[in-house]
Amino acid sequence: MSRSLQIAGSFAFVLLLTLTAQSEDEPSKKEDDSPKKVESAIIKEAREHMSLLKAQSSVDGTEAEVEYLSNPALSYGDAARNWEGGTLWVWGKSGRPAAVMELFRDVGPNQPWIHALTSTSPKLIRLTGPNGKRWTPKKGHFELKDVPNAPEVSDRPVVRMRQMKEIGRRLTAHEFWEPNNSRFELRLLVQPVHRYQDESAKVIDGTVFILAHGTNPEVIVQIEAHASEPPRWQYSFVRLAGGELHVLFDDKEVWSAPRNVTDQSVDPYWLFWSAPTRTVAK
Repeated sequence: MSRSLQIAGSFAFVLLLTLTAQSEDEPSKKEDDSPKKVESAIIKEAREHMSLLKAQSSVDGTEAEVEYLSNPALSYGDAARNWEGGTLWVWGKSGRPAAVMELFRDVGPNQPWIHALTSTSPKLIRLTGPNGKRWTPKKGHFELKDVPNAPEVSDRPVVRMRQMKEIGRRLTAHEFWEPNNSRFELRLLVQPVHRYQDESAKVIDGTVFILAHGTNPEVIVQIEAHASEPPRWQYSFVRLAGGELHVLFDDKEVWSAPRNVTDQSVDPYWLFWSAPTRTVAK
């Protein structure tokens, strides 16, 4: 290989590393929140359905709308459980997300939409859905704990992202699912589905990771770097499934949730159904 080709190759490699670092280097950088130009028919239908849901919060006695991100944070299916068209939606265009929702349905024509809502912040929201459905949680289940044996929080966003991924890789999880209370192993999706900062909550950097059955979200994992002296890493888990859930940190169980049996609209996790808007070809 000539020296000129070697130099060109080295330059291209350095440029690739630079662009990769830049892509992870700003947690506050806004994503393109405009609808994607090319997407499947079922995603378009899910997007139309989302316009029927409205969320509000109350701050100092004043009602304010809470907007969701225009694009799903994740799309998925779960053939083993006969579900299709799954999308994951995040409420809160800035700061720590207030809530996350799965939207999916059973395989087949004219199936109703299934909504799985979970609170992801101490600040509660209320949601109004189709057919007069209302989610009005009375309490949250978001709880922060210190990450054991945590690394020192870096002052560089690109390094913090690597640290959060490394913390996530220390997690393992499983669930017990009907009808036979069978055990299923969950896996961490490598890439976070959302990243944020929240000055009011002293969150320097935060990410939402997913523990999934295949790609179907079952547990929301929030890993946050908090401004303290010194800054420290914390985590929170919230359910996004009705089964019995268990999460281990370095092979030691640190969180569990019993099978969801109440399924009430005042709970921080709620499952409800609504009729499909229309049937579309895939």
